Amino acid sequence: MWLSGGAGTGKTTIAHTIASRLMKTPQVALSSFFFPSRFDHTRNSTASLAPTIAYQLCIRSPILCRSISSAINNDQGIFTRSLTTQFQTLIVDPLHNFATTGPLELPALIVIDGLDEFVDQAPLPELVDLLASSVTLLYMGVRVLVVSRPNSPIGDILKALTSRNKVSQLPLEIFYPEKDIKQYLADNLARLQAKHKTTGTWRSVDVGILDTMFNKSSGMFIYASTAINYLDSEWPSLGSYSQRLRKLLSIQPPMARSEFKELDSLYSCILLGVENVETVLVTVGFSCHYPDFSFDQIRRVLGVDVKIMQNVLPQLGGLVTLKPSNGATTMLFHSSFAEYLLDHQRSQDLFADYELDQAQYLTRFLHTLSGEHNTEKYFSLSDFLLIQMRLAVQLYPLMRLYILEFLVSSLNQKGRL
Repeated sequence: MWLSGGAGTGKTTIAHTIASRLMKTPQVALSSFFFPSRFDHTRNSTASLAPTIAYQLCIRSPILCRSISSAINNDQGIFTRSLTTQFQTLIVDPLHNFATTGPLELPALIVIDGLDEFVDQAPLPELVDLLASSVTLLYMGVRVLVVSRPNSPIGDILKALTSRNKVSQLPLEIFYPEKDIKQYLADNLARLQAKHKTTGTWRSVDVGILDTMFNKSSGMFIYASTAINYLDSEWPSLGSYSQRLRKLLSIQPPMARSEFKELDSLYSCILLGVENVETVLVTVGFSCHYPDFSFDQIRRVLGVDVKIMQNVLPQLGGLVTLKPSNGATTMLFHSSFAEYLLDHQRSQDLFADYELDQAQYLTRFLHTLSGEHNTEKYFSLSDFLLIQMRLAVQLYPLMRLYILEFLVSSLNQKGRL
């Protein structure tokens, strides 16, 4: 089944809800879930997809675990194979072996969210066709739920499979989320007003306030959740709850005909209220341009003081968060926020301009190397070489040469070459 919907319509929330409920349901024989993020380098590559699902199946079934382990032992290079080969070897074949006694007595589900969020889209068409055509999965009673936007390359492939009756589509566009969004806003406004013990007209959920916020959401859950997170912020410089609410209600979007104009105006309002917006833009912009860098690597490249980021991030009202992951810290933000920053027509003066940002990234990196920061504290030799090479891939030829010469000179001065 294919769950499709536009940006901010709640696709991932639905997928997460299904996944969390199934994890707690003993009536489900097997379940496995994968939630990628285009801007999380640990979860934006198809290289993680088959191993993650196979691992979760191992946890759910000792019998399957033995079969999957045997497959890995028989081909220890399996994780370097194509995505389709990995899925066939680590998931489909073990399930086939598991099915020798017949179909599962209980239902099983594999959820793959955000097919359009992977940075490497090339292997996906073949994988989708494999999942849609697998006789083993159908015989076993294993169902696969994939989630993506309809207007994307992978969406076009899923539409074609839908027309051939290989995939069932559940488009969120046929549902009207207004009732759910309004209830979400009403519940959270009541919670916040009770929390802040507001007085006067702010004490109860004023119908005018609720209607204004509901109309601004334009049918997008992402607007409603972003607005509530902003109102729920504890950062003193953002003002009191009442001040933030008045500010939010007074936002006037441009007259341009854009489905995102209210959301974009909200993003702009939040960013312009940050004390050090330049640091936010350069850091988040870097993560958009180089999604495989962790926050720790970004901070080292740009020479950003971690204390500054710790002070800045709370001012964003949940737009950007930091999450420890596999020994590194990952920057997390909704894909619609990144798309806003990368689209000049939408973000205007807050645009994360790749051409201009390249020069700024390079300047900051060179300042770090030149000794304006303690390079021994920030970098090991391997860090130096790794970061230089990964940056140089996308820099202009003269910049590549300059940064390489500067790097070699800096390391020679330190006696490390």
